[in-house]
Amino acid sequence: MSQRGGRPIDFQAWAQNQIVKRAVAALEARDEAFAERNADTPLPQLARYLSRCAISLGHSPSPNEVDGGAFIEQRFGSWAAAMAKLPQPRSMRKLRDTARYKAEKVKQEPLFREERRQKRQRKLEQSEQRKKEQAIKKRAERAAKEAALDAISAVITPSQAETV
Repeated sequence: MSQRGGRPIDFQAWAQNQIVKRAVAALEARDEAFAERNADTPLPQLARYLSRCAISLGHSPSPNEVDGGAFIEQRFGSWAAAMAKLPQPRSMRKLRDTARYKAEKVKQEPLFREERRQKRQRKLEQSEQRKKEQAIKKRAERAAKEAALDAISAVITPSQAETV
């Protein structure tokens, strides 16, 4: 088992951490895309979007529960202003407690696993290629040495024949 700083590495925990990072990055990208698409959207239309989100979630959303939540909050000035026609959320959920995060994490896991598999395969292929190249190089060096020895033998043998 590999170690780091004298402690064994927990590869499962590392993989889960990588999946979490990917999920968070994907959600941030979705939020940025939402902000770009809706930069000129009027506030009443954004309020209707929040109403639809509340209906689909079954409760008043917090900014982390909807795409573009931070953008909407910024456009309205506060989340309370954005939720003016809806009941205020009972709690402001953390991103990792939201359905959209959990769904994104489920989506990212097989993508991560496939990328890891491909990376391992590429490393294996590169290792095999290096081994082949080293074997070819050794054969060439061996052949060059043998040719040099043959040349030396050819030079020495005639001169020895002359002295005999």
